[in-house]
Amino acid sequence: MTSDERELRHLVARQLPSPSHLEFVAARDRVLNELRATPAHLQKARVAEAPPNASWLSIALPLAAAAALIAIVATVSFQRGDWLATVEAADGSTYRLKPNEVMRVSAAGGAMLTLVDGSSVEMRAASELSLDRAANGLDIRLRGGDIIVNASTQRDGRLYVHTKDVTVAVNGTVFLANAGADGSRVAVIEGDARVREGAAETRLRPGEEVATNPTIARRPVTDEIIWSRNAGAHLTILNSFRKGMAQTAGSLAQLARQADVVGAQAPGAKTAALEFDEASIRECDPGNLPPSPVGARGGGANSVMATPGRWYGLCVTPVALIRIAYGYRGIELEAMLPDGLPRRGGRAPIRGQFGVVGSIGAGDGGRVRGGPDWIRNERYTIEAVASGTPDTATMGGPMLRALLERRFKLKAHVETEQTRAYNLVVAPGGLKIKPVPAGSCEVPVGTPGAQLLNGIPIGMQRSFAEVRRGQKPTCGVWGGMNGPNWVSVSGEATLGQLTQLLRGRMAPGIGVTDKTDITDKFNWDLEFVVDGNASNAPTGPVTGLSDTAGVPKAPTIFDALEQQLGLRLEPIQVPRDYLVIDSIERPGPN
Repeated sequence: MTSDERELRHLVARQLPSPSHLEFVAARDRVLNELRATPAHLQKARVAEAPPNASWLSIALPLAAAAALIAIVATVSFQRGDWLATVEAADGSTYRLKPNEVMRVSAAGGAMLTLVDGSSVEMRAASELSLDRAANGLDIRLRGGDIIVNASTQRDGRLYVHTKDVTVAVNGTVFLANAGADGSRVAVIEGDARVREGAAETRLRPGEEVATNPTIARRPVTDEIIWSRNAGAHLTILNSFRKGMAQTAGSLAQLARQADVVGAQAPGAKTAALEFDEASIRECDPGNLPPSPVGARGGGANSVMATPGRWYGLCVTPVALIRIAYGYRGIELEAMLPDGLPRRGGRAPIRGQFGVVGSIGAGDGGRVRGGPDWIRNERYTIEAVASGTPDTATMGGPMLRALLERRFKLKAHVETEQTRAYNLVVAPGGLKIKPVPAGSCEVPVGTPGAQLLNGIPIGMQRSFAEVRRGQKPTCGVWGGMNGPNWVSVSGEATLGQLTQLLRGRMAPGIGVTDKTDITDKFNWDLEFVVDGNASNAPTGPVTGLSDTAGVPKAPTIFDALEQQLGLRLEPIQVPRDYLVIDSIERPGPN
């Protein structure tokens, strides 16, 4: 009998105090982690609910079942670390979900899953799914119910959701999926999704949805997410935005469509398209701007929202309106995108879902240049009405641009510059870190109700001091300040994850691209000084470190990568577009 089996038997025999659901799950996983992979026909379904007043008998029976399972699979091989998600159940317990295990949620609060690829899945009550590995990513098999998926952005892989009649393929997408007896339904909130039903494939963009049964009715976003744990936060933002619009918006005025003017002056000439029918533009009181809800990215000044046929901007600077109308994100944000490079040409419109409020920032001096100072200081509330069925990207892109050209007399052009970026490559001396096998990091089990960050209970991450004393690192990428330095510690992380870390630590707007072509996982300990090269590192002590006084400066981020990890940042020049304001005027009254 192994020590883990003895520990489990002792737990069964102890009787008082009765073990909690969390204790049971933790004990079971400790045993199963010593076994080999369970065949699919032997695997048991997990139920994400613990009865609030569970008797000893109700606990003992599952433990006995676990012991029986141990006897069945004792001769079957199990790969340590072969799990695909960390689960936070409705009762606050956390545990891991392995390939092909069925996750059934019967608790009213649903469950939250953090997948090994960084994606998150929120399950509604009465939902059921399982996970498996795909050739180039992960599979979610939704057997019934509702989920909200926030798929991580991956360099090569995809996340797939399968129901009985559709397959959804995504990368960096937020979407909802429903599987019911009458069919399936998919709606995209952010990003895009490819939905295959039989031989037909549909590409969905934000605000769009598809249903396999025409009797499944379309619902507004507030109804879509009302069951979500985050519904309250969203509704708070939405209500704040609506209140601000009511306080600052002016009356709508009919717009003389440019297409009508051109048609009247030059019959047969090519007419302009994609314009609003009515619009209101009113300056906001700079001393009484609507605030955002605490902790929210949106709802106050510089927020926008679209509903079918209407577009709203709440106390937004003209420079921010110009930037999104031309399809540009802020330079700082753009450098954080998957390829880590600035954009030029082929600008994509900023997409969103109907009814979702988002902040677009006050402006971006690196992206929009020239023009008078007031376009960066004054703020305007806009409400515009469109005929037909334009999507959010059309209203917030070319239609907004046409409105700015009409009401602000905007004239602008695009120019291109060369800007600095970096490729992450292996240094001439070779890598100084070695790939690690599964099981080289740990996922701590939190207390009931503990908040999770990337699937790990907050506050339970191993500090670099503990790792340097020989303890296993926490899975993922973690870090903090050590005197004047930033320390990054990883557990089974890829160089793609390191690249993403570097994008967040370099000077704003500096992109980094992984060119190593290495897919192995590593445990690293990287320490570099926070200076002009790495000015974006946040402040705050590392958990578990008692004294940082007198800590000497570490090497620069460039030298640290080469000396400690055997990697190098090679400087390159890449093109980046920016807008130049030729002329603009304050709008007249509606």
